[in-house]
Amino acid sequence: LKLSHGSTFSYSFWSFELPKFSPKFSPSSSCTSILTALILIVLITDPFSSFPVMSITAFFRSDDELATCSRAVSTMSRRQESGGSSGSSHSGGRRHDAVRSKAAAYVGERVGGESLLGERRGRRRPRASALWAFVANTASVGAVHWETGLQGTTFWDCNGAACDAKVLHPFEEDLYLYAPQYAPADPEQLGGNAYGEKLWLTGAASDDLTETMGQGTNCCGDGKGCGRCLLVRNPTAVNADWTAVVMKKSRCPPESKGCSAGLKHIDLAVPGFELLSESTANVCGSSGRKDTFITADQASLCSGWALNATDTSGCNCAALPNATLEQQMLRRGCEVFAEWGWTSGDPQLEFLHVECPKAWASRVGDGFTSSGVKTLESPDYTWWIVIAVVVVCVCIFIGLINFMVDRREAKKRYAEMEKRKLRQRQKPHQKRAQSSSRGSTSSSQSGVSSEGESEQSESEPVRP
Repeated sequence: LKLSHGSTFSYSFWSFELPKFSPKFSPSSSCTSILTALILIVLITDPFSSFPVMSITAFFRSDDELATCSRAVSTMSRRQESGGSSGSSHSGGRRHDAVRSKAAAYVGERVGGESLLGERRGRRRPRASALWAFVANTASVGAVHWETGLQGTTFWDCNGAACDAKVLHPFEEDLYLYAPQYAPADPEQLGGNAYGEKLWLTGAASDDLTETMGQGTNCCGDGKGCGRCLLVRNPTAVNADWTAVVMKKSRCPPESKGCSAGLKHIDLAVPGFELLSESTANVCGSSGRKDTFITADQASLCSGWALNATDTSGCNCAALPNATLEQQMLRRGCEVFAEWGWTSGDPQLEFLHVECPKAWASRVGDGFTSSGVKTLESPDYTWWIVIAVVVVCVCIFIGLINFMVDRREAKKRYAEMEKRKLRQRQKPHQKRAQSSSRGSTSSSQSGVSSEGESEQSESEPVRP
């Protein structure tokens, strides 16, 4: 694309010398060579460094523009070659240079005024997102050979994950549940994907698959392989280009179908896609568990999708309950997975070992604690508040009654005390009054007796 022999490619703060392309190469071959060279540069420097990434991803807004570039160059090349093949190699080189110049001008207009050589044309550099996903997947994933031989199935038995068995302390079976936070999720709703994937899931891995995962992490349970992730894709799905990150959260025991020794198997946890006829530990709706959020029939709602549809997108996940936040999360997980469009219940998947996205590890890690599934609903303290208000009112009422009784008793005691004081004050006066009354009574009695004697003496005759 407008490359002269031995020209220097400069962008930002770094540069490198391009190889000398032969004039015999077609423009489409040159474009492919350039992209290959750029990918190699990313690999050589640091595939996770934003510096070279931004230098490359600034060229296109999307993969469609990349394809447009390739088609434009190929079309111009065919037109140039159809115009005649005679002439010297020198004139042919000039014609190729002219084609490259036109392609560079076209790409410069498509990319918003900045050509592949980094020449500014007075417009802002476009935001790079889709091409980075393309380059990153090609450099760090696409260049790696996808492993095969992994069989995939689905389940949702509501039973606790093996990786959470030691997290629950003390262990109580009624609290041992598969958390709604482990249901499939859309990466775009949690901050964006890490590898261009469309889904985040959890699952149960067979022992042979677990052996390839290594030791578990500290984020998401206790056990070998716990918290480790795979990047999987389903070549037979309707959306065969979709990839999904799957974290191991449980163990698929050898006695389960497809998980026997020597087989690599991943059982994806998807609400609504439980196959009850194959399940060995379904506890959905069981009275022995605290709250499974859905019943066994609801957990297997989409298990018969093949009877009425050609792929999983024919499942109606809207039949799942949607009353609580946990149930909403389960229904959304069913919908996200159904859109993938599996055409078989047990397809052969291709996979790679990758690091778990931080946002997914955070959500899964917070889903289960030592006391069981972490609730998503805010605690309802209404009845506690009502009870507290009633208790306070009763206490106030009792307190008022006691206060009134105490006041009445206090008044009685005060009145009695006043009476005692009054009696004490009246006692001296009563004594004096009694003594004076006694004196008057004795004097009166003496007067009466003297008068009686005188009268008697007067009435009796004097005897000679």
